[in-house]
Amino acid sequence: MSNSDFTFSVLGGTKEKPQLLVSKTLPLPSDYSPQDKFNWLFLEVKKVIREEKIMGVVIKGAESMVRRSNSLDFRVGLEAIVYLAALKCSVKNITKKVKSTIAKDLGLKGKAKYLSTKLNTELIDNFNNKSSKIQEAALAAWTIL
Repeated sequence: MSNSDFTFSVLGGTKEKPQLLVSKTLPLPSDYSPQDKFNWLFLEVKKVIREEKIMGVVIKGAESMVRRSNSLDFRVGLEAIVYLAALKCSVKNITKKVKSTIAKDLGLKGKAKYLSTKLNTELIDNFNNKSSKIQEAALAAWTIL
């Protein structure tokens, strides 16, 4: 999730053998008002959840070093829209995680750098050829398999 796009990854399988089923980055409409962007995201998230039969959602949150600003406030609004859309689709497992929590939930010590230095991402086919945003989304999704 960023202020300019919505990136998601859908994983199947198990924590020991994850399978990347779908991953996409959809740009937020640049000519929409903030309220219309929220509505657009709401509809897109609901569509993905229904089409892919999503049972759990992990939002990759902003890292703690990000300072409060209008940009962060907008991102928090986008995250709230994802929560709302998931709830409207009856998804009960909704969490927000930063990199250190993702690392911990994948069996590493809770250090963000371990995601790139100690995690065996070869378990996910073609992982290293994906964009960094898709990689982050996939790692977040992996935590709830």
